Amino acid sequence: MHITRAMSGDAHHKISIAMLTLSAAASSTLLVVPKRMSTVPVATVGTLAWVALAAFVALQYQRETVSAKLVFEAITTAFAVAVAIPSRGSDDIWSYAMYGRIVAQHHSSPWTRLPTAFQSDPYYAKISLYWKAQGSVYGPAFVALAALVMLCTGTSALATRVVFQTIAALCVLATLVLLHRRGVKPVALACAGLNPLTIASVVNGAHNDAICGLCVLAAMFCIMDRRSKLAGLLAAIALCVKAIVFLPIGAMLVWSWFNRSKRDTLTTVGVAGIASLAMLIPAGLMDAFGPLRNSSDLINTGSVWWSGFEWYRKRLLDNGYARTIAFTDASHAAVTVATIVMLIFAVTVVWIHRHDDDPIIAVGGASLAYFLLAAYIQPWYLAWALPVLAMKYRSTPALIGAGYSALIMLSLQYWWHPPHRERPIPSLFSQPYLGLFEVAGVVAMVLLSLRRRRNVPKNVERRASRLQRS
Repeated sequence: MHITRAMSGDAHHKISIAMLTLSAAASSTLLVVPKRMSTVPVATVGTLAWVALAAFVALQYQRETVSAKLVFEAITTAFAVAVAIPSRGSDDIWSYAMYGRIVAQHHSSPWTRLPTAFQSDPYYAKISLYWKAQGSVYGPAFVALAALVMLCTGTSALATRVVFQTIAALCVLATLVLLHRRGVKPVALACAGLNPLTIASVVNGAHNDAICGLCVLAAMFCIMDRRSKLAGLLAAIALCVKAIVFLPIGAMLVWSWFNRSKRDTLTTVGVAGIASLAMLIPAGLMDAFGPLRNSSDLINTGSVWWSGFEWYRKRLLDNGYARTIAFTDASHAAVTVATIVMLIFAVTVVWIHRHDDDPIIAVGGASLAYFLLAAYIQPWYLAWALPVLAMKYRSTPALIGAGYSALIMLSLQYWWHPPHRERPIPSLFSQPYLGLFEVAGVVAMVLLSLRRRRNVPKNVERRASRLQRS
């Protein structure tokens, strides 16, 4: 019997390694699949990446046999492929380059001077059509980094791409190292780092959400460890890269208010405010928010509100509205409703989990509220949610995040193959099916929060809070 168990354990380990390797290989293969290739191979490779990762997680849940070293090796290899290959699904990297060039080479503000003012710049032609006439929606911390990169890379598109992709890869790796040092299991590291979305979208796309993810996670750990000043500085950096991370930042501050001393929380808020102002004032306090206001009415097909937006837009057209006015009015109405509902849902989840032993569900839940209910979402935004949720990879929010990342990433893989968009297989991963998953995710989060509320009486909450602050 002992020999049988030993053989079974060895087989379990080998199968786990095989699934780990297969997932990394399939995710890397997604980056080299030609865009004109038929739907079936793309569907097969994309699905294989997720199935292999799910199988690895299931195997390690039964018996932990794979070390963190092997997981990091698989992740690092996949990241190396992602950096070596041009960005596949997004041109944001060239917007980063253009904003950096506006500062470093043209000595202007990317918040007040649009890329269209510099059409002779070698990077202008590479920018997506919509963003050619938009100022920087990113904060001064990232624009400063982009300017530094462009000072070093100049007009070399290859060097620019590789540097931005390397920054994203290093930020994700640093995030995983932080998780590992906190005792997070190797299987949880795989959930965040080996996620095909992380490899094929965040790292390959060089998205600055990787920086936000690192800062949000590090700030959360600092709050848990009562390192209030450093938490405030990290929060400010995250907010001055991308303002939308105010949701997870706000969630951890609420948790800190109820589980740490008021002085610690106020210190974090004060440092974050001062540091943010120190970065915003040189950029022009109001100027830096101008492009955000101009793009605040964006809505896309990945949103649960898209069907309602389309219905209202068509109704306005039927009532005689001009096409542009109907589009503007419908998007404004949809975004307003989406923002209100999303904020109410996020606040509710955070409030219910404010007395938890840690801020993981509160922070992760606030992030999920955005992905499930916001009007404009992109898959790479999950870079600042997946690492937090990986800390409780078996929880309902983590499962929702994993399912959502799989569905939206597969949807994008099909979308990147325009000749085949009309076929039945890709349509299963687009609207309205993505919207149905988002509704299901909201329902699951509501049920989880209600169960949590029912199982923790108010007097127990207050007593636990007082004990933790003492």
